[in-house]
Amino acid sequence: METIPMTGQTTVEQNIKRQTYENKTDGFSLQYPGDRTFQENVYESSVMFFSPLSGNDTIQENFGIKKAILPQAYTLNEYYDLTKPQLIQRIPGFTEVSNESIKINDMDAQKLIYT
Repeated sequence: METIPMTGQTTVEQNIKRQTYENKTDGFSLQYPGDRTFQENVYESSVMFFSPLSGNDTIQENFGIKKAILPQAYTLNEYYDLTKPQLIQRIPGFTEVSNESIKINDMDAQKLIYT
């Protein structure tokens, strides 16, 4: 089982106690800020993590992890190009803010930020 640390926390988040989430079905675990909540098997993801609402927030910021068996090998960019129409269809007003290739524990990953 692979443990994936969440990176890029702000100073405030670094002071929040970490919790460990484990997904035995998909074979991964990760540490997340303890003020987050999570829900499994939502929006076709193995798990979605949600930040607490604050101030005038009306939407909880979130991130999800989805594991998929693909019919062929794709690059991350090719896979995103295939799935972007689904995001546009399922998320009203979907607007991509940024999309970049990153590494998590030396594994290729894609960081997508959208509104």
